[in-house]
Amino acid sequence: MQLHPTVWSVTSAYLDCVDAEAPGLVQGLHLTGSVAMGDFQPGGSLTRWGSSGASSSDTDFVAVVSETAKPSIVAALARAHEQLRRRHRRPFFDGLYVTEEELAADSSQLNRVPQTHEGKLSWEETEPPSPVVWHELADHAVTLRGPAISAGAVWTNREVLVAWCRTNLENYWLRWLQHSRRFPDPWAFMALTSYGPAWAVLGVSRSHHTITTRNLVSKTDAGRLAYSALDSRWHRIIDESLRTRTSTSRRPLYVNPNARRRDTLEFVATVLQRHGIATEASDPLVARSRRLS
Repeated sequence: MQLHPTVWSVTSAYLDCVDAEAPGLVQGLHLTGSVAMGDFQPGGSLTRWGSSGASSSDTDFVAVVSETAKPSIVAALARAHEQLRRRHRRPFFDGLYVTEEELAADSSQLNRVPQTHEGKLSWEETEPPSPVVWHELADHAVTLRGPAISAGAVWTNREVLVAWCRTNLENYWLRWLQHSRRFPDPWAFMALTSYGPAWAVLGVSRSHHTITTRNLVSKTDAGRLAYSALDSRWHRIIDESLRTRTSTSRRPLYVNPNARRRDTLEFVATVLQRHGIATEASDPLVARSRRLS
């Protein structure tokens, strides 16, 4: 796979930083997420202000290390990531550190795994890695250091993957929908932007596809598949989400931001309901925008 120059720049700088702070620690570096799925979106100076994952991608990684985490190792990794942040503010270089033994274990059983979020390292209070990361590694990893991921080296379980995606719909996306329906909630204002639909429509489409097929796809491919799999009434909001995601020069498909927000919320609600997740009635602004559009 040919990597975007931004990805090469960030990963090269990272390896320089981590090797200087912790020589010999990182034995394998594997890229996951949008890069591995062939959906890296570099974005531009303006889109950088939008929701990460909407029209600009992070660079996600899993580093295989020679020993389990301890305070001295975590301190060295924190220094490396701080140096990287000074050199490359965006895109974020986010991921986690595991040994080969941990990679072969059920990800939900792993605690205190060093992880970075928006360039900052955490260790003491981190959640276990999601099975999505493990399956991306097994199926799509792009290896930049060390041997490629071999069959059986990563723990995978399709039933667990599907269950995690359903829980993600029940927890994160249902909460997103509830907050986005209520002004002056910040999420409701985000839903009015062009980034809101790209984040939500493509996000729930990705979970829907995995639950339905037991396979992972990128956000962009999830939108394209939803376009053909779901009712034609959703074509405009899917097209608009893909337009924002891929930063095309096509003109926006919506003039009224609240009409766009309405279709976004109703799309998310429809996907949740399709998987048996109850949603509340839409808010008054959504109903009003339906009458005006």
